[in-house]
Amino acid sequence: MAGAWLALAKDAIALFGGICLMVNVLLPIAALALQFAVFDAPELLARWWASRQQQEELARLAAQLERLETRRERMRVRRKDRHSEQDDAKQSARRPPRRRRTQEADEDALMDAKSALVSQAEATEPSESEPSQQQQRRRHHLSIYSTGKKPPRPRDASVASASGR
Repeated sequence: MAGAWLALAKDAIALFGGICLMVNVLLPIAALALQFAVFDAPELLARWWASRQQQEELARLAAQLERLETRRERMRVRRKDRHSEQDDAKQSARRPPRRRRTQEADEDALMDAKSALVSQAEATEPSESEPSQQQQRRRHHLSIYSTGKKPPRPRDASVASASGR
């Protein structure tokens, strides 16, 4: 019988140890799990759901933005084409179409222009046989187009005394 009491004492100690283990280890773990399930899990689920909705909204807005940018680009191209067509119409209305010249026609026009310039120069240029007229003309040309400094003029004594110098 002593062995039975001993076995019963061992069982009682094991039960007491098991209860202590449950109270000290498993009960706090169970409390943390219960706290997470009751308080933290709904908050985390709400955050996750809000984040998911935000991501869906961002994707929807990005798609809408892409559609709007594409539409705006198409409108720019249409407007540009419309303006270029209007400009082309204005240009064609303003100018008559140009005829293509041949090389011979260009040479003829050049010769006519040269001969007209030569005849005009001969008509406007007086014959200057005297060298003094040529010198006067050169002096006049130099005085008008000269970029050099002019020499200082001599001052009158009356002007110098009136100015106080």
